[in-house]
Amino acid sequence: MENTAIRKNSQYISISDYCKANGLKPTKFYETLSRHPELAKKFKTNAKGERLLDEKAITAAGAILRKENRAKQGRSSASSAAVEINILAAKK
Repeated sequence: MENTAIRKNSQYISISDYCKANGLKPTKFYETLSRHPELAKKFKTNAKGERLLDEKAITAAGAILRKENRAKQGRSSASSAAVEINILAAKK
């Protein structure tokens, strides 16, 4: 039987602190969150009413944001290539 250690004192971070640390706007984070309800289920709330992310949610959020950034960069480079092609075609 595999012995898995369960940490009793998980690390939590508020969404506002997570956004500040990663240079995100909280509205962008919540917009992303609205498309991923499985991530929203991992939230806890502290006494102040702030939503908190645990270690697993932090990892999942980072992966989702990286995936979205890659997709956005792919679109922007494709659209910039299309603009460049149109400019070159217009010059001829």
